[in-house]
Amino acid sequence: MKKPVTYLGDAFFHVITVFSIITFIWIVITPAKYFIAGEVQRLFENKGELRAKNKYNDLLAKHNITRENYKPSIIIRKKTRELSVYANSYEIASYTIGLGRNSSGKKQKKDDLRTPEGNYYICRKDYNHKFHLFLQINYPSPEDASRATVNHIITTNDEISINQAVQNGNPPPSETELGGNIGIHGFGSECSWTIDGSISMNNIDVEDIFWNIDVGTEVLIMP
Repeated sequence: MKKPVTYLGDAFFHVITVFSIITFIWIVITPAKYFIAGEVQRLFENKGELRAKNKYNDLLAKHNITRENYKPSIIIRKKTRELSVYANSYEIASYTIGLGRNSSGKKQKKDDLRTPEGNYYICRKDYNHKFHLFLQINYPSPEDASRATVNHIITTNDEISINQAVQNGNPPPSETELGGNIGIHGFGSECSWTIDGSISMNNIDVEDIFWNIDVGTEVLIMP
């Protein structure tokens, strides 16, 4: 007959084994795998800069596009959760994305969990963002502000502040009822999970965008 200590040892071993298997499965089938892969990658290169630039050099070469005449734009299709990068009328690359938790409809207020729709541009890039890398769009745009003023969501002074920021080449203020500081960032695209309505991508994919897209690049967000 086994001693109690032996039973306890066997039980502990089985518990650890089951826990390890569950942890492994959880990592494989959830966004954690992209987080872990991204963090490992950061140990060896500058957040994917060299890899991303080399990848796009190859993609551009397929269409006889050089860096000198490379004029990118981004189209985001909310219905299909897809972000496409275009250059000189060619689709260069396409990526799966996540959206705001309330993924249907145009963003009206800061707390509605929706992703904006309309014409925007990249107004700021953040290398040290909490979600890996971040490309901010100029939401709320003057069009968003005008609509919100008519609907009494923001004040006329708020609209003036938003318009002045755009005219001065600055990111729009985020303190109004429209919210702000919305953009494209990492940490996974398996589902629509962002609270502010930002567009989420897998870390390796947002690296492609970050290192090959400049401030001023046009972004069209479609329903």
